[in-house]
Amino acid sequence: MTKEGTSLQLSKLRLDGGTQPRAKLDDRIIEDYAEGIRYGAKFPPVVVFYDGESYWLADGFHRFLATDQAGKKSIVADVRQGTLRDAILHSVGANAAHGHRRSNRDKRRAVRTMLTNDLVSMDVNGKPWSDNEIARKCNVSVPLVGTMRARLPRTHTINTNSMAGTHERAFVHPKTGKPTTMDTSNIGRKKIVTKAEYEGEEEPAKATRRQATPEQKAARETIRREQVMGADFRRAFKDFERAVIACRHEKFQGETTQEAARACVRQLNGLIESPV
Repeated sequence: MTKEGTSLQLSKLRLDGGTQPRAKLDDRIIEDYAEGIRYGAKFPPVVVFYDGESYWLADGFHRFLATDQAGKKSIVADVRQGTLRDAILHSVGANAAHGHRRSNRDKRRAVRTMLTNDLVSMDVNGKPWSDNEIARKCNVSVPLVGTMRARLPRTHTINTNSMAGTHERAFVHPKTGKPTTMDTSNIGRKKIVTKAEYEGEEEPAKATRRQATPEQKAARETIRREQVMGADFRRAFKDFERAVIACRHEKFQGETTQEAARACVRQLNGLIESPV
């Protein structure tokens, strides 16, 4: 049962139940919203769950704080019947498709809440949520949930295969024939998502190429110059051959042809005597 558009006193709303889904509230967003409220801007109702005693704010923390900062005493709310657990389950998926875009840290916080908060870490049957269910409720990828589950402290790690909370499997050793146990906590776990997505940071830039030492630069320049000079020498030598052939055909007559041959010789000598 819901009551949309209900005006509630700010003092009646409770923010201390762990329903705040973001890693950090943005002061700039709050100031922008507050300025808009002062000038008469209308925002969507905040989502509140009422359990018969308390009004638990589940979605709209920026709007709530902006309303308070603007000097208002009440706020329009979408009031729904439900417990604190219902409010938390709603909050972990809030802002996935609207409002201020969630950061990677916000997503991590939502998943961590589903994995570690005693109020919501189990389904209605008292069993741990599967990675798929947590990903659906938090609107994140399944690999992210799997990675975060694998990195939980041992006190919070749950075996989702057996749902029994144990990570040991008893069996008879094929060589010794004695009963033994095997730790199965890491079976099937893979690092699929990047560290940046898990830690909530921006994807690090690719490592830049290591700078060459002065000796390496000098060696590369020498090789480059040798390659260039070798190509120039080959071209000059071919020009010289063509000039010699022309001289033979003309029987060394004609100053133009002889001067071309002399120029080729000078170019070859210059290339040979040029320092590397």
